[in-house]
Amino acid sequence: MGAHAVPTTLFARVLRLVGSARVRALLSLGMVLGVGAVGTLAVWSTSATATSGEFATGSVDIRLDGSEGLVTQPYEFALAPTALLPGNSTAAVIAVQNRGSLPFRYGVSVVGSGSLSSALSVSAMPSGAVSTNGSDKTCTGGTAQTALVPSATSAVMVPNASVGPVAATTGNVNLCIQATLSSDAVTTLQGTQANLTLLFTATGATGA
Repeated sequence: MGAHAVPTTLFARVLRLVGSARVRALLSLGMVLGVGAVGTLAVWSTSATATSGEFATGSVDIRLDGSEGLVTQPYEFALAPTALLPGNSTAAVIAVQNRGSLPFRYGVSVVGSGSLSSALSVSAMPSGAVSTNGSDKTCTGGTAQTALVPSATSAVMVPNASVGPVAATTGNVNLCIQATLSSDAVTTLQGTQANLTLLFTATGATGA
């Protein structure tokens, strides 16, 4: 062995150190590559949007012979006779019209005022017409729904939303109204008067 020969044990120790350091370096490199791979992973994506558009409400607009029939200015229809006798009837047709954007169904109730109203009964006949026989006028052509005339709260003649649907915008249907003075009206009612108020209630019928 020469004077400058490296001892075997020292050489082995260096190899072990170099080998150990190289392994550690490769492991470290692998870890760096692994982290780098995760950090640079790309995911393709896209997106889309949707909008609802504008919401709008429909309208229900009932008219009676073209009149709005406001509470402050009710529509007056030609029903009242000037000389009604016990047992006699009078009748008139009202055009129920729809000027709203939705079809509707409607109902009618009645309330009376004046001393004669307690002796009256009122009938409503959808799609009815007036038939005249002497001084009598009656509704024909349909099924009448009758109510005695109350003087306080209103009485239902046609249940709400039971007639229709009436087409939107241009719908027009007839309703015949008949008022009959009881044949048992007492003589003290002679020369007295009554006033009838009809309340029409329209309900939008979106499924019509």
